[in-house]
Amino acid sequence: MKTRRVMLVGLHPALDKIESMINSASTSFTLAADMDEALDLACLEPPDLMIVSKAIADLDPVEVVARFYGRVGPRPVPFVFVGSADLDGVMVVRRPIAGEGFAVDRFEGGRVADVLCAFIVPDGKLPPAIGDVDARDSLARIGFSEKVEALGRFFLVQTEVQVSDRPQVRCAVFDRGRIVAVRTAALRAATDPIADARELARQVHDEVVDEVKRSIETFARPG
Repeated sequence: MKTRRVMLVGLHPALDKIESMINSASTSFTLAADMDEALDLACLEPPDLMIVSKAIADLDPVEVVARFYGRVGPRPVPFVFVGSADLDGVMVVRRPIAGEGFAVDRFEGGRVADVLCAFIVPDGKLPPAIGDVDARDSLARIGFSEKVEALGRFFLVQTEVQVSDRPQVRCAVFDRGRIVAVRTAALRAATDPIADARELARQVHDEVVDEVKRSIETFARPG
């Protein structure tokens, strides 16, 4: 049986608890103190699953995942964000099998073992997510990502809808895993907010991609 590589980020105290939840001899664990160390380690040997403490994620979870793909590459790796102490508030961010952007699912805190095992056990299935029909979750699922090749390397343009008191479209340009430009656009009240948000996200995304292609030197970091 293939060994599944699991990376824990900011979860050193919870290692024993997570090991007992997964309880699989075919699983190996790597520990990272923060996302910078996790990215360095993942470049050497990409994991099959990332389990990240929400306490140390200095960015929005979707942005953390976008940084990973911008630095490590396109190999699909699911991210599970949990509370650092009691492993509550489970959120899974993963790239859909087909299409662009990232799928975001939230689960009851008591289902963390089921969520983790779903990615480890062959043919494992995730438990039912909560809030699937909620408009905020539907908005949070909207996103586009695209690689722009220039200067002998790739720039990642990642667009998402951020759901907060003031929902907005946010488009970030990554150069080797680091954000070098950000553009935002506010979402306005609409009769069909999901369709309008998707249209605005695509518009902003395409505009930024075109701008990167026209003025690539503006976005490139030296070195």
